[in-house]
Amino acid sequence: AGYVGLQRDKLRSLTWTRNLWMVLRLGVLCVSQKDVSVGDLILYYLSLNQVHQIERVGSRRFCIAIIASSQVWYIMFKDEPDLEDWLGEIRLRCPLLHIGYPTNFKHDLHVTYDPEAGEIT
Repeated sequence: AGYVGLQRDKLRSLTWTRNLWMVLRLGVLCVSQKDVSVGDLILYYLSLNQVHQIERVGSRRFCIAIIASSQVWYIMFKDEPDLEDWLGEIRLRCPLLHIGYPTNFKHDLHVTYDPEAGEIT
């Protein structure tokens, strides 16, 4: 948990919501106004099951983009070690980031459809 700057969906906007408290919980990233207990108000949350890409943002210092199926979060950290710590922990908890490409794939048979004959060849 720690304080971050957050911008949702549009990086080009000049307004960042700063000094938000972000907590990485089991399967979800939660953001609130301050360090809160479990029952207090959560401003935003992002299900880590929907995250399909995380990347560093070169145009901003200490910033990453978390790209999910329905939204993009831009998160700015206070320094490089803080960014690296969060980046590693978030990546570990996003299941879609751990789906790899097939290994030892072999294409033995090629099948086409012949429209004149109306059959598969």
